[in-house]
Amino acid sequence: MLNDLLIFFFITIFFQASLLGHSILFFNKVKFSDDVLINNHIKYIYSIIIISLLGFLLYIFSIKNFIPVEIFWLSGFLFFLFNFKKIFKNSKIEFIFIFILFSGLIISKTHDDFIAYHLRYIYHITQNNLILGSGNIEVNYIYTPFFSYFQKMFVNNYFSYNILHIPVFIIYSNFISFLFRIYKEKKFYSKYILIFFIFFLIKYSRLADFGYDSLCTFILISLLLIFLIQRREGGYTETIVYLTIFIYCVSIKVTSIFFLPLILLIFFKNKNNFCFSSNFYLNSIIFFLLSFFLILDNFIKSGCFLYFLNFTCLNQKTALWAVSNEVINNFSQHAELWAKGFYHQKIITNKIKYLENFNWVNNWINIHFFYKVTEYLIAIVFIIFLIFSSTTNFAKSSFVKFTNFISYDVLACLIAIFLWFFTLPQLRFGEPILIASFLIILDRLYEKIYSNKNAKNIFVILIIISIVIFNFKNFKRIYSELNRNDEVYKFSNFPYPAKITGDIIDWKIINNKFIETQLKQLNNFKNIKYFK
Repeated sequence: MLNDLLIFFFITIFFQASLLGHSILFFNKVKFSDDVLINNHIKYIYSIIIISLLGFLLYIFSIKNFIPVEIFWLSGFLFFLFNFKKIFKNSKIEFIFIFILFSGLIISKTHDDFIAYHLRYIYHITQNNLILGSGNIEVNYIYTPFFSYFQKMFVNNYFSYNILHIPVFIIYSNFISFLFRIYKEKKFYSKYILIFFIFFLIKYSRLADFGYDSLCTFILISLLLIFLIQRREGGYTETIVYLTIFIYCVSIKVTSIFFLPLILLIFFKNKNNFCFSSNFYLNSIIFFLLSFFLILDNFIKSGCFLYFLNFTCLNQKTALWAVSNEVINNFSQHAELWAKGFYHQKIITNKIKYLENFNWVNNWINIHFFYKVTEYLIAIVFIIFLIFSSTTNFAKSSFVKFTNFISYDVLACLIAIFLWFFTLPQLRFGEPILIASFLIILDRLYEKIYSNKNAKNIFVILIIISIVIFNFKNFKRIYSELNRNDEVYKFSNFPYPAKITGDIIDWKIINNKFIETQLKQLNNFKNIKYFK
């Protein structure tokens, strides 16, 4: 058991090192920002985007051999070793946090959606040749994130599908490291960035509890922080970089579109909108490749160029593999009804009537707002109050006037919240908007707030406490999962998630039946090229 745990830890370190190696290999002479901290973080996110594109190309060209992928990761790791002093000097904090937070990666029961269809889709794009209309296998496949192609790159002969949570974990740990670095290196933000550091450690301590929505939260909040820091310090990052990262978030979860008002704010407020620098053309190529591949992925899976826009969907006469508009519309309506609480009440049984005239609001407030949303808001408000009250020198500080909050920043947040509330008011879809709102308000509030003489010691204590809470919650969960009575999610595959191997064996039967049926149907049409 201990040997397996150590192997799991070192393979996580290996992938982190390889990813950092590739970030230098891809962008060695590229400068996204004058700020070293921001420049390195953007390179890290861009490397994830590039590797996602490579994973997609492997599927497009039906390359199922694991050897090229293994060579790819090994080359990144070797480049890391060859440049160890240079890379490790700038990234040792990231490795420290992987060690500190590693207990969060040891999970038996994964997120419900992961087993239900995310794992199956990753299996599909790893084991199958290109299949047109994979949304017909399972309608959920239409909504699987482009991030799956990044996870696909973690499947190999030795670990099979057991380490698919490593890419999620390293993004989370690097985000926490980014917050910590801001605390250490940015004097103004050190006064309150720990609010979010502590919040994300405590509230997001269980990896299995957050799906792909939270990945978008980490990346979008990073994006907003980069903008706020550079606006305050007069830094440099081209607008197209923000747009590229935003598009990648949309490719992970389409609900990232709710963040669009803030992206538009960045677009209009950024002093470096479209500077034709030496990097502009590289940034443009990555932006257009990502956009094109995202549209192509949608088209291959569903026959829609963008599945969330009905007018971009072709009918089955034009694209024989297309998923019918009725199926897509029904699924979209189901998602809206679920988000607005229709399935948790029996008063209004008519679906259309429930959605009309805000009939859903009272029920949503009772079953969702006064549990999940309020609990989420109370947690962050409590942390704000704790840090504000214990570290502020009230004698020197002066509170910002109410009129200072009447700004385009706050307006953008309000518009984003309204978009979320009227469309899909489920907490996990609105997390980045809610956190962004607090972030922007605090950015203004702390303009003239001064820390007291004990602030530094209090910050250190709070950092230690939050890390202890994170690990305590995970050690308790691991102990519980080791002692479960059921055979489904008991830690039978320690330290890797349970049920993955069994689920894939079951899914092979369903998958193979689909391929046989689909092949017979498509062979009747000579104008369709089908890859088997």
